[in-house]
Amino acid sequence: MKKLLPFCIAAMLCFFGTSVMAQMSYGGEPQSFKLTLSQNIPTIEVEALDVEALLAEDASIEGKSHPLRIGVTKDVMYTNYNSGRIDLLPDGSKIWRLKFHMEGATFTSMNFSTFEIPNGAELYLYTPDQEYVIGKFTNANLMEDGTFYPQEMPGDEIIVEYYEPANAAFAGKLVIDQISQGYYDFFH
Repeated sequence: MKKLLPFCIAAMLCFFGTSVMAQMSYGGEPQSFKLTLSQNIPTIEVEALDVEALLAEDASIEGKSHPLRIGVTKDVMYTNYNSGRIDLLPDGSKIWRLKFHMEGATFTSMNFSTFEIPNGAELYLYTPDQEYVIGKFTNANLMEDGTFYPQEMPGDEIIVEYYEPANAAFAGKLVIDQISQGYYDFFH
């Protein structure tokens, strides 16, 4: 029993240490859920993974000391200035949306190499059926190096939505520099 106690304490410290590192969201609902906006959102089509080849490659790796690979990350360059759809609202605020479709992916995720948004601005990520929503992310989520890394989303489609109020101190800048397609289904 005495040997079990230090193990339990170490496990709890690891758990709490990991949860502190996660991006905190502030709840709420994307603005587009409350408005009547066009659902014609530009979609980035990402080539499907060859899952059989990836699984065969995983199986061929010698030994068990390597980390479990659960997806593939690709370098991209999508911004709220070069892609997506911007809807201007009557009060002068705006909503930018961009959709990713990664055929056959078990989960999707992305990295923002630039995450510069003013007070009052909000970022959400959600599935097209609106069953899975993460956010609201604000400028409080900005990392020291100016990046942002939201959690993974289940399924092969994800919508990114950025809302910026009319009276914003500056125009926000979002740069998505990596997208990830999962082939290991850790959601189920």
